[in-house]
Amino acid sequence: MLTVFLCLLGAFILLVPAPAFALLMHLTRHWRIRDFDQMPPERLENSQYAPYLSQIFGDMEYMRSLKYENVSVTADDGTSLRGRLTGNSDRLILLAHGFHTTPFNNFASIARAYVESGFSVLLIDERGHGESEGHTTFALKEERDMLAWAAWAQSEERFKVFAFHGISMGGAALIMASDRLNQPKLRALVCDCAYYCLNVQMAKVKQMQSLPARIISPFLKLFMRLIYGEDSAKDGLKALAKAQKPIVFLAGGADGVVSAETVTAAKNACASQSEYFYVPEARHTLVCVAGGDELRGRLINYLNIKFSETE
Repeated sequence: MLTVFLCLLGAFILLVPAPAFALLMHLTRHWRIRDFDQMPPERLENSQYAPYLSQIFGDMEYMRSLKYENVSVTADDGTSLRGRLTGNSDRLILLAHGFHTTPFNNFASIARAYVESGFSVLLIDERGHGESEGHTTFALKEERDMLAWAAWAQSEERFKVFAFHGISMGGAALIMASDRLNQPKLRALVCDCAYYCLNVQMAKVKQMQSLPARIISPFLKLFMRLIYGEDSAKDGLKALAKAQKPIVFLAGGADGVVSAETVTAAKNACASQSEYFYVPEARHTLVCVAGGDELRGRLINYLNIKFSETE
């Protein structure tokens, strides 16, 4: 009987916890992703980005033509975080990208619009991506990384005011930190296609609806806590209920990853002054691209107003 039990236990470990552990180690490893214009064309020809690639490539070329200053901060766990700063304005926008991507892939179009509107722009490499150290934790540690970047921007005398624009995971990090992002020079947060809770988001993603994924999911959450010391149930709605700075929530009607309903729930939970910008045809991370000049102009006008207000 003991032999049978041990065999069953071994089979269970091999079929459930072991794959969950391997998957988490894969997902949280350090990612060095290429920009879209450096990928083989066939990788993107049928993607959600295909209709916009000409514009994105042109905006990437423009952004690469600029001069950059390398910037770094140290996170609360000792992880070195890196970013690239461009511009000479005293009004700064910090850009926090999503999971498994690059700042240019997520922000080329809106970053160009920010630069051409006279803002300085900081392109952050999230932990576990690009030149930053560490492992990604899907916004759980990244929320405190946003506090480190906010402290840096607050301490830099060359900047009179600053704002954040976070997309997907980067926006989720801002949501989860929104109750502590209260620096005097901080004027606004832009949360773009952003989820508010990792557990809730995992339950909504189509890839997690299969039976194997549902079986593995609890072990992913367990290993996240055991290995990285983070609770995947952390609820950003509680942080939003104590938010002090204005927040713009961006949502796409065709977003199959973070739904407009998810973004609306975050907006409704926000205690601070908030706005909701919606683009019906936009898919995930593409609100500022699909929304065109009208959406980008609307967002820039909002930030200019906030930058002009006194604390």
